[in-house]
Amino acid sequence: MYDKDQRYTGFAMPFVLRTALLFLIALLSLIVTGCRYTSAPADLLQKPSISKDQQEIIAALQKAMPKYSVLMLPFRDDSKEAIRLIDVNGDGEEEAVVTYYNEFNIPELLILKKSGDSWKPWVVIEQPTARGMEWLKFVDLNNDGHLELLVGWVGSFESPNTLELYSFQTKGERNQKGSMSIKPIEAIPYSYAETGMLGDNGETMLAVVTEQGSKQLEESSSYQLVLYEWKGGTIRPKARLALNNTVNNYDHMLIGNISEQQKGIVVEGSYGAHGTYTTMLLWDGSTLDIIYPNERLGQDGISLTTVFSEDFNGDGIVELQIKKETPDSKGLPYSDTSFTTYWQQWNGKHFVTKGEQLLDYSYGYKLDIPDSWRGRYTWEYGSNEYEAAVFYYWNEQSEQKSELATLYAIPQKIWSTHDQEWKEEGRNYRTVMIDSGNVYAISFVSSIPPQLQQIDRQIVEEMLKVEINFSSYISALD
Repeated sequence: MYDKDQRYTGFAMPFVLRTALLFLIALLSLIVTGCRYTSAPADLLQKPSISKDQQEIIAALQKAMPKYSVLMLPFRDDSKEAIRLIDVNGDGEEEAVVTYYNEFNIPELLILKKSGDSWKPWVVIEQPTARGMEWLKFVDLNNDGHLELLVGWVGSFESPNTLELYSFQTKGERNQKGSMSIKPIEAIPYSYAETGMLGDNGETMLAVVTEQGSKQLEESSSYQLVLYEWKGGTIRPKARLALNNTVNNYDHMLIGNISEQQKGIVVEGSYGAHGTYTTMLLWDGSTLDIIYPNERLGQDGISLTTVFSEDFNGDGIVELQIKKETPDSKGLPYSDTSFTTYWQQWNGKHFVTKGEQLLDYSYGYKLDIPDSWRGRYTWEYGSNEYEAAVFYYWNEQSEQKSELATLYAIPQKIWSTHDQEWKEEGRNYRTVMIDSGNVYAISFVSSIPPQLQQIDRQIVEEMLKVEINFSSYISALD
């Protein structure tokens, strides 16, 4: 999910620096404002406005950064900018934090402080053995009003990835180049990590997935989740739990409320060729317990395609994203198999379905399944051009199947042609959304097959009623 080669600008010459930084700022401003593909090219190419403060930072970077350095973004980061303003030491003044590769292609982090009307280098954070920066996180771990810095360094073939904790309250010292630097107060071998509020008083804790063994050396990996808390001026292990060792690697984690009254952690990892393995852990203040999957309930934790659990409905509680094959997909090749997404929430005793959706990242839309369709439908990818999905009535007991509607995603530039042709054909259709250069239209069947039994016909008639307000069920995927 992360682009691991996001490098932007060269520093060989001042002019190149300025031009590249202008492009970077323009690009990042588009990201922040959520500009979509429907924007006109002329809009995208307009010269961005740069404040005096930004100009001063650019000038300071020209002097401070090593020659031939390139700005970069960490693989995983809350920010979308290689140059960001943050009050890192709690003095009420923002510092400029810059991430880049130095002239030896080694990741570094430079922090500049404002002194009068100019910006001056303050601290360099470096790890000479690293070849990448996997994670960057500013967080107040001990609730003292001062931010700590977590940096996940990508190790070389011989050395593991390392998670280092830095405090800006520690005293700096000069490195070999004469620049002021601070040393980490803790270094942990790790595979993946995340922070979140788990304490009763809102304390932030750090969860780290560690890995023993090496896939490069064809050894079986052994994964463990270690939960850390801040204590005595550093982080100390609070709890440990062994994780499933059959995953390829763990690459997603959520920490927070897993029910109205309980806190916990959701850890997900890639599994097999296309799948995901999901684990939900309950935190009771002293121990971690697995509540999903549960083999006794027939739960294996495996989705055959990629899933990312999240708080999908904004209620402050994490829901598990479970994808299941449509009921008539058995026997089909994986490329032709369609999946429906179910959002499952833990209520303290069992899981309750909070949402049912069709998520299509190819066509860029999500569809909330209407209540009258649930348990009565199936769907598949269309066989004709621009057919995003074809929906059917489905009777699970009799395996009776009858077409309901077809959803189309047609490029705007050719929509008028299709619109005219459909009108001439007398086709029943309506436009339900326009987004990202596409017109989305739904075409419901005009009649119910006479061979359907009366009870099936009544259900289909009820399902067809959603045509009037179908646009309220569909929206664009971010």
